Amino acid sequence: MKINKKLKIFIVDNSLFYLNLYEQNLKNIGHTDISTFVNGTDCIKALSEKPDIVFLDSNINNSQGSDLLKRIKLFNPGIFVVMVIDPEGIRTTINSTNVGIADYIIKGQDEIEKANLILLKLEDRKSTYKKNAKDLCGLISKNRKILP
Repeated sequence: MKINKKLKIFIVDNSLFYLNLYEQNLKNIGHTDISTFVNGTDCIKALSEKPDIVFLDSNINNSQGSDLLKRIKLFNPGIFVVMVIDPEGIRTTINSTNVGIADYIIKGQDEIEKANLILLKLEDRKSTYKKNAKDLCGLISKNRKILP
């Protein structure tokens, strides 16, 4: 499956190393619409740009990424949020699934490959949604012609 290179991607991490690592990987596979943030406040301010996906460090600025996750989901429940966690932070991520994370990545465990797979999954979901919406519109249009 081909990845849609037009996805609007946010990366939120207070580690410049990880910000640059993820951004460069995404650029290497052809993505260009990438915004990076070193804190949650700037990310929240930029949500009006309508990101398709947010890669969110679970321990942003020594606070729980789940707090930022809740704010993102309040702004737009449809944003695809992926928690990026330290190996010892798995419990936080499990608790965050109730708030609406789409997936998670564990730092240091094939995170680049997992990010690419997640982007494929997002594109598949968006493609399925568009097809279903098109089918529904066609069905409604057809039924309107039948009804008086």
